[in-house]
Amino acid sequence: MPSRSEDALISLRQIFLAVEIDSRALAKQTSLNPSQFILLQLLKSKQFMTPGEIAKNMSLAHATVSTLTEKLRKAGLVKREVSSKDKRSQTISLTELGSETLFKAPDILQRRFEKQFENIREEEQEQIVLVLKQLSSILGAGNIDAAPLLDVGSATSVAQ
Repeated sequence: MPSRSEDALISLRQIFLAVEIDSRALAKQTSLNPSQFILLQLLKSKQFMTPGEIAKNMSLAHATVSTLTEKLRKAGLVKREVSSKDKRSQTISLTELGSETLFKAPDILQRRFEKQFENIREEEQEQIVLVLKQLSSILGAGNIDAAPLLDVGSATSVAQ
């Protein structure tokens, strides 16, 4: 019979695997990672946004948003337009191909989590968040700056 710590580690591993499997399925169907997919969904809901607005909405650094939007622009999924009033200002919007890609994409794990988490009583939500924060601290990850995204993204930016 596994110990409690082994049970916890098994649950953690299951979560990691679920995120990885979901990320691979999304990439296979759309060639996108979860961060890129969520950015496209955000643009669909807002029509167009500045890079700063995207960074704020997704809790990402401006440099990360620049990298994400540039990859999506090269793939033809978003377009960047420079303001006629201020050449330093630009907006990002979804292209027709970006809209088609969203339409064809599966429901990602993060959205399923958000929907189900919202259906849990508020007291239980608070308990889950408290336990997850404690677990993050136990693992020495409490001070790592992370966006609210279920993504298996690279840890290289964290290590730098």
